[in-house]
Amino acid sequence: MTGEQRLEAARRRAKAKFDFYVHLVVYLVVIGMLFAINLISWTGYWWFLWPALFWGVALAFHAASAFLVSQKEAIIDRMVHRDIEANSAGDSGRSSSDPPTV
Repeated sequence: MTGEQRLEAARRRAKAKFDFYVHLVVYLVVIGMLFAINLISWTGYWWFLWPALFWGVALAFHAASAFLVSQKEAIIDRMVHRDIEANSAGDSGRSSSDPPTV
């Protein structure tokens, strides 16, 4: 991976994290307003919990995609480098025309 590709991947990861934080702030503001409306117009039922729950699940998926899936490229790069190093260390005694051994 070239330096430019690494920079682009880092920008994508940073944007994904930033977008999640914006989503989190919007969630907290809207759910806070729904809580206030629920409290002011109290009917004996906490209905604001339903949108909080379902939107919260969506927010959890967004967090997973921003913080876990965005690391996928870095994890794959590390695995590729380890595989290359392991294969080049094991191949040092063979010529390039020999078939690989299992």
